[in-house]
Amino acid sequence: MKSFSEQEREIIRQKLLESCEECWSKYGYKKTNVRELCDMSGISTGAFYLFFPSKEQLFFETAQHVGDRIGAIVYQEMPVNPTKYDFAAALKKMYREFEKVEWYLRLQDEMALIVRKLPQDYMENVSNRDKTDLYDLIEKYHLVPKADMNTIIKTLTLLSLSILHKKLVGEGVDTAFAFLIDTAVENLFE
Repeated sequence: MKSFSEQEREIIRQKLLESCEECWSKYGYKKTNVRELCDMSGISTGAFYLFFPSKEQLFFETAQHVGDRIGAIVYQEMPVNPTKYDFAAALKKMYREFEKVEWYLRLQDEMALIVRKLPQDYMENVSNRDKTDLYDLIEKYHLVPKADMNTIIKTLTLLSLSILHKKLVGEGVDTAFAFLIDTAVENLFE
């Protein structure tokens, strides 16, 4: 099997993530296979496992990659000396961007299947990373918590998960969602 330089590895890894995002959008998780992803990325199926131990890990990391890309909006939208209201506005914009990624909104069913197949220690590392990212965000923008960090993390997580059920709520959900963000931020931060 061919060995890859670090630069080649990074290019192939990025291509696999992009191919996964494209296929997930078109076919969904179940109908996307490793062979197709490899063909799109220019590698053999054997080489795939040099980059990801399983199809599920590639899919999970693709979801994280897209989430990180959209989540970066919060950092881009924050002014130099932000207030909690700037943070709320940035969250609203970020959530509007999530709504534009149709396949991401269908994740609730597929993600349960994917997560069940991933190792427990892998999922614990992901959870710790997400918490660290939020701690860093709060510290970077000097937001002063009124609540404990666990409550802040769980509240923002619940808000983000509610996007997945937007169609169930129906008309007026955008106004209600903005209200929930404003209310949460008002009560979570000084």
